[in-house]
Amino acid sequence: MGNIYSYIFGDQEEEAEWNRVVEVFKTQGLGQVQKVNELTVYETDYFLKLLNFIIIEVKRRTKDERQELITKRRGYFESKNWAEYQHFVQEIMDLEESICYIVLGDLAERGINVSEETFAETYESLQQVPTNARRLYFARQGYLEAALNPEENGL
Repeated sequence: MGNIYSYIFGDQEEEAEWNRVVEVFKTQGLGQVQKVNELTVYETDYFLKLLNFIIIEVKRRTKDERQELITKRRGYFESKNWAEYQHFVQEIMDLEESICYIVLGDLAERGINVSEETFAETYESLQQVPTNARRLYFARQGYLEAALNPEENGL
């Protein structure tokens, strides 16, 4: 799994890549941070867009490495090695979460007014309500439309 970290932290063309990421971030309407109020969590739809953006960016940047991890995970599944499968899935989820925070921190370093603390608080707050927890799930999977329009999508 070290390949993912070396890819994220690699310095070749990093600045040009981050300029592209920030531009996409702004064109998706995420440049103007939306909070419930100045001191609290992000507004729900804004947060879902932010989460979806970060997840898609992580998946795009780790495409090759993810394929290797999926192949390994399937091997555990097919061999019915449930303990290793469960451990490996948790490891992948933890890794994705840590990379999400790296992306979020890098956005903040580039002048985007986002906070890791507010991100975590918003996520935790939304998870407490079953309907919002389902919306979070869809945003994490890259299905933003379903997350933003729960009634239309049977959530």
